[in-house]
Order: sequence, then structure tokens, then C-alpha cells
Amino acid sequence: MKTVPLTWMFSDHGSRFVEMLPSTTAKYVKSQHRQFLCDYSKVVEFIHLYKTKLKITRSEFLWAWLACNTRCLYMELPNFLHCNVKENFTLVPYVDFLNHTLEDHCTISINSQCFSVTTAKSHYGKSEQLFFSYGAHSDKILLCDYGFMLPYGQNRWNDLDISSIILKLLKPHQKLFLQNENYYGDYTITKDSLSFRTEIALATLQEKDNTFIQLGLSKQFKCPERLRKLIDGYSDGNYYKNRSEQLMEKIRRKIKDYYQKQLMVAKQMDSSITTDKVIKSRLNTIKACYLNILLILS
Repeated sequence: MKTVPLTWMFSDHGSRFVEMLPSTTAKYVKSQHRQFLCDYSKVVEFIHLYKTKLKITRSEFLWAWLACNTRCLYMELPNFLHCNVKENFTLVPYVDFLNHTLEDHCTISINSQCFSVTTAKSHYGKSEQLFFSYGAHSDKILLCDYGFMLPYGQNRWNDLDISSIILKLLKPHQKLFLQNENYYGDYTITKDSLSFRTEIALATLQEKDNTFIQLGLSKQFKCPERLRKLIDGYSDGNYYKNRSEQLMEKIRRKIKDYYQKQLMVAKQMDSSITTDKVIKSRLNTIKACYLNILLILS
């Protein structure tokens, strides 16, 4: 469990290493930290309320909290259990022994009689592992929720959030327009493509100010017809393609320069540490995160 970055928050100078993680990963860890403290506070309050002799330290609760959260699975539960969407999690003995792979080797199902794991493979040798997919998870999610990442270059679900950069380029009326269209923020790229949300934001950046017409006293805007067709799926956005590629080249270069410098800092720190295995492990994790980003930008 020490490989889960959340645990870094509870060690000496651990928050320093969390801050070294890519910004979206660090943000995710901090949200986990807030959730953990909230859960622990409720448990302590419950124990105090019922005046029990039970005492649980924060480190004990952290162990239990991670034992559950790193082993539970998201699963759409059947209607006969009368559960809501927030309860679509399950924790099953032995199933948590199955490790993650990109491709499903096994399928899981549940009925009124049992929870079952089925594999198409007819024979397994002694000590051979069973695998199944935890879902379409990036290495950021795998690291923060389970404490591991796939080998370098293998996770096709890795992406990079570039929202902070694009949002700084947008003018106020463009931001309002994107908010009204539900296309504000969450701008991501992968090694091979841009998300549709990112394409919309880049296209919006290219339109002249006077082409957005405010509708009365409302905060809504009428946009150019070509942009409307792109949003509604009636155009492939070819009109915006060249300029979008130019903008993305500048954005990629800026991010790449930053993470190359960050990688160098982490390498220098690593080379100066010879005995502390915990710190070296954290630095190796941080470097792996940087390398994943640089691969997306390559």
C-alpha cells in the first residue's frame, strides 16, 4: 500500500513529493486525502457518540480504508438488490487476487445465487495468474486507486489534461459560450488524438469576437454557423484543422519543456539519494509519470 500516493501525505515531507506529481495527479491525491479525513472524522465521531471503548488511530484506519478501496470493484449491480448508482461497488473474497490487464481474460457476473468469475481458457498451470480488466483506466487512476502503473508505453488509456493552458487563451465571451454549450474544461489529448471537447475549444479560439452575438440580456451567444455544425456533428471541422494543429504544437512544446525540466530535477534528486529506498521509490513513480506525459507529447 505504500505505493499509493495517498500514503505519502501521512509521512514526513510526503506532501512535497505529492506536489512533484503532475498537477492532475496531485489534485486527485488531494481529493482522496480530503475524503479519507472526512471518513475518519465520521468514524471517530461515531465511536465517541456511542461511548465505546474502541479506539482506532489514523494509521490503523488508513490501512483499513486502503484495504477496502484498493480491492473493491465497480460493478453495475442487478435490480433485485435495489441499489442506487452510488452503490455499484463490490468487494468479493479471492476476486481481489485477480490483477489488472488491458484485455479481459475473465468476465464477472452476479445473480441471486452467486457471484461468478468465468474464463474462456480451459486450463491453467500451477501458479499461473488470472487477469481481468479493472476498466478503461489511465495510469493516473491505477496509481492513485490501486498503487501501480502499467509498464512504460503499454497503457492506451493514458491522456493529458491541458485545460489549464487552453482556459488561459479563451476570452470571457468564449468561456461563457463554452459553458452554455457544456464544453467548458476537461480538455484532454492522447498520444494520437485530441478529445472532441478539445477540438471544440480550439475551434472557438479561432473565431473572431464579432462572430459571437449575445442574445438579449442573457449570457447566451449565437455562434458562427460552421462552429455550430461542428458542435452538432454536421461537420468534420476541417476548416479549423490547420490552425488547431498550429495551436497544439505550441501547447505541446510548452508542456514538453516544462516536464523535461521536472524530469531532470527528479533525476538529480534521485542521484543524490543512495540509501532511502522509500524516497527513491517515490521518485521513480514521479519520473514514470513524467515519462508517460512526454510520451503523449512526442
